[in-house]
Amino acid sequence: MDPRDTGEAAPPPAQLNLRAKLGYASGDLGLNIYWQGVSLFLFFFYTDVMGIPAWWAGFTIFIASVWDGITDPIMGGIADRTRTRIGRYRPYILYGAPVLGIGFIVTFFAPQGLSQGLLIAYALVTHLILRTLYTIVGIPYSSLSARMTSDSAERGTLAGWRMQGAALGGLTTAFSTPLIVQQFVMLSGGDARLGWLYAAVAMAVIATLILWLCFVGAREPADNPVAAPPQGHPGLTDLVTAAKMLGRNGPLVRVFLCIIMASLCLSMMSKMLIYWFKYAIGSEEAASLALAITPLVLLIVAPLW
Repeated sequence: MDPRDTGEAAPPPAQLNLRAKLGYASGDLGLNIYWQGVSLFLFFFYTDVMGIPAWWAGFTIFIASVWDGITDPIMGGIADRTRTRIGRYRPYILYGAPVLGIGFIVTFFAPQGLSQGLLIAYALVTHLILRTLYTIVGIPYSSLSARMTSDSAERGTLAGWRMQGAALGGLTTAFSTPLIVQQFVMLSGGDARLGWLYAAVAMAVIATLILWLCFVGAREPADNPVAAPPQGHPGLTDLVTAAKMLGRNGPLVRVFLCIIMASLCLSMMSKMLIYWFKYAIGSEEAASLALAITPLVLLIVAPLW
């Protein structure tokens, strides 16, 4: 039967070519420049560059993480209801990438002349904005693989390619960021504020270009114009749906708990290392080698997995 007769979208191709796989993998490379930049260095930036007390720096990150948990299902609902001539999810990558880059730059900007309270408020607001922008790009990107192919084995292959891109982005960011910051600090006459800002600009430009490569390489099948999007408005409906899904899916809850525990361990380790190298070893830039170990292991193990 012709899909147009049923109101359904035409099925996506089962097998993907190398261009599509590389294009999709490049998306996680670009996103991990931002994710690892925030995960590894933002806490240090708050305390040692902006001068925010460690407790308040941790509090802003905690609030932003809770906000992430609220906005992710909402964004999923919005993206699933989107219908454009270039797809459901790809528009968010195309138009969201440069805005996300601006949000990243603003987050790593340390304003002068503000009281400690205003600095904390600035850090919290910019971090919430950055997390929101990351969700707007990252959730549609994560959903894109299901639109690219209907074959479960091919989707598994795409996940492997994606993890390679994520590992490469994490490895590059972890290893190069302290070195790039050091060079920009030297060029700006020893001003750490400008060093981190210029490094953030360079990272944002590179990540934006890479995400645009993802947009070009990862294609979606065309939606049938008569196929109706999901009913209801995104927001509370999607949060309730997600909560109900967790309530009846014990294995998924256990997976989430494992992810949470692993994330806590990795966060504590990664955020501690740069302080240890700066204050115990006396070489902040030397932390790049230690921070690069985790993504390097992922880069090696992901193809075997």
